[in-house]
Amino acid sequence: MSTGFRLWRVVGLSLLLLPLISTVAIIPSAAQRTGATATTLEPGKSREFLNQYCVGCHNQRLKTANLMLDQLDPEAVMRDPGSWEKVVGKLRAGMMPPAGAKRPEKAVLQSFVEGLEARLDAASPEQSDPGVTALHRLNRTEYANAVRTITSLNVDATTLLPPDDASDGFDNIADVLGVSPALLERYLSAAAKVSRMAIGKK
Repeated sequence: MSTGFRLWRVVGLSLLLLPLISTVAIIPSAAQRTGATATTLEPGKSREFLNQYCVGCHNQRLKTANLMLDQLDPEAVMRDPGSWEKVVGKLRAGMMPPAGAKRPEKAVLQSFVEGLEARLDAASPEQSDPGVTALHRLNRTEYANAVRTITSLNVDATTLLPPDDASDGFDNIADVLGVSPALLERYLSAAAKVSRMAIGKK
């Protein structure tokens, strides 16, 4: 088997698999977040964490970001779940504590956040399952961009692939972008054409 033919097969296979690449983030499920491997702070330590790293700004006097954590009980999160979900989001994103402020050790921060998540999920089991995430294939524009990134080729995907279904004017919604045998045939044909172009053949 010649080197050129092997290269053609590798490039072609890569381009064929492109539309099936999932572009959605993988978020841990409630079961994973509350599983046996999760470590949480001991009772009473959550209040110490808040007092040390959060309450200096988020208190009844300053009301920074409309969060008054000196008035909230971290062991009774369902009294104000919206505020605690906001706290979890900010901590998970690394936005809090802010730059320049004293920060907890990574393991302590992780334990605090996992404790909040576990209590939120345990108190609201009907809301803890995010459901099933649909497979998100690439649409035509995304496919052309991916081909350009991999091969430095500018291809007109509208001549290679059929129009994508849209919902409310958007053609990149996972639930709408179905995958049929006929569509896979078109992607296979497109991959063959692009892979030939990538190795200098017409």
